[in-house]
Amino acid sequence: MQISQTDFFHLCYASALAGLALGFLYDLLYITQLWALPSNHRYTIPKIQRLLSSRKAKHKQSSIPHAFRLMRFIGDVFFCLASALVTILLLYCFNNGNFRAITPICMAICFLGWHIYLSKRVRCLLEWLAFFIETVVHIILKPIKYVFYRIAKSYKNHIAKQQFQLLCKQRQKHTKQTLQNINKTIEKLTFNRIK
Repeated sequence: MQISQTDFFHLCYASALAGLALGFLYDLLYITQLWALPSNHRYTIPKIQRLLSSRKAKHKQSSIPHAFRLMRFIGDVFFCLASALVTILLLYCFNNGNFRAITPICMAICFLGWHIYLSKRVRCLLEWLAFFIETVVHIILKPIKYVFYRIAKSYKNHIAKQQFQLLCKQRQKHTKQTLQNINKTIEKLTFNRIK
């Protein structure tokens, strides 16, 4: 099937833009997968790692969890499905559903160009953004965590005090009962001697 030069140009142009958009989507998926990692593995920028280690006194080395591998697999599956859907939609919108090899070729070239030239800068920017969000959340949650910690500690102390008082009452009751039993036994023994 013949296609006009303008339609062919529009198809190539749309495919190139779709490749760039898919590159950006891949970087976004990468950043969202980082949240499944522990904070000491999350960031690759050395300055962020230094800032994060200065914020945390005890910086434990931990292994990469299975949740990250699962999220990476799910992200890759989602990316493949999104790429296939974008390719099909481009072909239906610009070429009446007929396959043209130029569509996946332009998408792949622009995706690789994004990955080679822009991905590192965008990931760096996204990591700084994620670190900023994490820091803001940490600053907001720190007083809330402290209040809940104080409430839980006072509640724990109150429960421990109640349990101690209950234990003291039980001991007093048990001691009183034991003394009464001893007195009864002594009375019986003295009564038997008098007889």
